[in-house]
Amino acid sequence: KNKNLVLGDVLYFGKLTDVIELDCYGEKKVTLFKCDWVAVNSSRGIKKYELDFTLVNLNSSLSTNELFVLATQAI
Repeated sequence: KNKNLVLGDVLYFGKLTDVIELDCYGEKKVTLFKCDWVAVNSSRGIKKYELDFTLVNLNSSLSTNELFVLATQAI
């Protein structure tokens, strides 16, 4: 178990591929975004330029089992 955990904001970039809305018997609705994530830790995935301009290479995919993000987590 990692005892050196760091709490912080992590940026994720990806391409939206599907929107799924779950309706729990009319009580509550949950919206999920299915995304193809980009490997932002590699030099191929993301480049930052002056004036906070960010270029994202959507062909640099990230292998992950976490395909979905809650709508409340999206920016």
